[in-house]
Amino acid sequence: MSRLTLLKVVQTYLDYIDGFQVDSIFDSEEATQAASIAEHVFYRLIDKTRDTPSVSFVGSLDASLDTSKPCILTIPAQVNRIHDSVVSYNTATEDGVVEWSTVKYVSPEEFLVATNISSKADNTEIMEVNGIPFVILNDRFPTYCTTFDDRTLVFDSYNKKYDDTLQESKARVIGSQSVVFLQHDDFVIPLPDRMHSGYCDLVINECCEALRDIQKPTVARHANAFQAKMQQSQKRIGNKHTVAKRYGRR
Repeated sequence: MSRLTLLKVVQTYLDYIDGFQVDSIFDSEEATQAASIAEHVFYRLIDKTRDTPSVSFVGSLDASLDTSKPCILTIPAQVNRIHDSVVSYNTATEDGVVEWSTVKYVSPEEFLVATNISSKADNTEIMEVNGIPFVILNDRFPTYCTTFDDRTLVFDSYNKKYDDTLQESKARVIGSQSVVFLQHDDFVIPLPDRMHSGYCDLVINECCEALRDIQKPTVARHANAFQAKMQQSQKRIGNKHTVAKRYGRR
């Protein structure tokens, strides 16, 4: 992978507009402003594409701590994506024992079908999500989950014999967090080689408009085409479209 540094991006912009050349992003006000725009463009880009670098980690999910919402866990704000839509839950019934079981992620439509049961049975409860009642089971560990807002995970059941709600300490996911963009001359833009040209076009286009108040139709066209090509689903878990009889993303 070639090295595209922040300084190189700024110099590329200055070359394009025949501006004052610099040896550091801090050598001129325009260079410093261009570096800030480059950071803004980078974060906006990675929000719109899956094919960007990230730091993987094993983490948990935030518990609701609300006994009226016992089957709710929330994806932490710092998590960009849950890898392969895999959520695990510790179903051990003895203290000090760990038994991870996979909770299948299903589409909202499939989840509604799976939880379309009567609330008359003794092992059921009604839990409201956004004002809509859901029937959940309270005598078993979760089997399915889904999300209706790309942030809150709704599960089909919990075991009240052991916990009043699903527990943060018993949930496990492999997630990804974005890399941190640094305002240093030698900071290497963490993008694949094939994205370097498009990224520079985006930066040049935005810098021209913001710093010089000029329009560059050619570079704008290239930037828009690149952005359209790279933009994909921003969902943090699950597929954009339902695929029959498949759970989560493969």
